[in-house]
Amino acid sequence: MMFMVIIGAVVFLFLGAMIVVIGGIAIHPPMMEVAQPLVCPAGEMEFLRHAYSYKPGQSGYQLFVYCRDRISEERDEVTNAAVFGSMAIYAAILFAAFAAMAVTRRWLFPGLWRVRAETEERFEPHD
Repeated sequence: MMFMVIIGAVVFLFLGAMIVVIGGIAIHPPMMEVAQPLVCPAGEMEFLRHAYSYKPGQSGYQLFVYCRDRISEERDEVTNAAVFGSMAIYAAILFAAFAAMAVTRRWLFPGLWRVRAETEERFEPHD
């Protein structure tokens, strides 16, 4: 049973990483704003995309995430923290949803429901 929980945590950590890497960095960078309370609690997150070309016909870009302080307007680069923080948050959301579904559908703890049913039958009043 604990093995299933560990496997589920690893799987959903991987899925959270894929959401962040594919969705958050490549397609829609503001998806990483979910990590703003962890990474940049006293400021605002800014995204800077730097395009480059090193050969004719080829191009790419780098994404940088900055935390800008609201008062002093100073910026700190927090790209790695934003990626890992949002990955952990998305993985936790997916894992919590799976765990709730697994418990309610009796996938994870089937014995829990059987014990509850047996105790309810045992304590029924007799006529």
